[in-house]
Amino acid sequence: MVTVRKAMGDDFERVYPLLLEFKNPYIRKSEWNRLFIDHWGEAKGHFGYVMLDGEEAVGFLGLLFSRRTVRGRERRFCNLTSWIVREPYRGRSLFLLLPVLQERDTTLVDLTPSAEVYALLRKAGFQDFETRQRILFPVPAHGPECTVTFDRAALDSSLDPESLRIFMDHPFPGCRHALIESPKGRCYVVLNRMVRRKKPYFMAVIQHLSDREAFVKCAGRAVTRICLHLQVLALFADERLLGGVRIPLSVTRALNRPRVFRSETFGAEDMDGLYSESLVLNI
Repeated sequence: MVTVRKAMGDDFERVYPLLLEFKNPYIRKSEWNRLFIDHWGEAKGHFGYVMLDGEEAVGFLGLLFSRRTVRGRERRFCNLTSWIVREPYRGRSLFLLLPVLQERDTTLVDLTPSAEVYALLRKAGFQDFETRQRILFPVPAHGPECTVTFDRAALDSSLDPESLRIFMDHPFPGCRHALIESPKGRCYVVLNRMVRRKKPYFMAVIQHLSDREAFVKCAGRAVTRICLHLQVLALFADERLLGGVRIPLSVTRALNRPRVFRSETFGAEDMDGLYSESLVLNI
């Protein structure tokens, strides 16, 4: 008999064989286990939904719950992750999503939906919030002078309360934090450094900017210093985060599929990659 129920903390070993089917060689078992840890105190005892055929897990939809303050409003967020259903049970995939849609007063986000998942989410009322990404290359001599601080102790004493909370909430190994300071302002940046799977090279993805204008005004020198420090070839950032501002020697690329969200409170401009699988799993 096939059933769907909440995935609890002790379900990790049952679900782990399913997660291996993603065939990501850069995620170890201990890292997959992070999906079954309540990092931000909002999970309420469960970490998604699991589909069972008897005692065997044949489907899973992971959920990462958090409580965030966006533009002065505190709300609950839920990032969908690692949705997988074995082939004979694909026709029942929707049963993993239905209870998620009943989460009240919660902003739902999926940063990396597959083609099939994207179609389902759009039918369930999700909207696109990003379709393109910009690749920022090092440009050493461009823009005003700036300093870029990576030292955790220095960041701990320099950030404003909202940025400090984000900093403390993201201690994951792949997550990087930087504070850019220039005559044009200050910008706290959250990135993750990862290996690109299909063409292995190191890259970093900007997931959060505390001050877009301060970042873009000194992006040339700041991007160069971040790339040198992280030993990456380039930085990737969603176009939304940069507000459409063109940065010299940068290029755009279309995402394979749009990032999507569903919210009664926030708009596309309020979405980012924080509190998501991108930083928890470094993907």
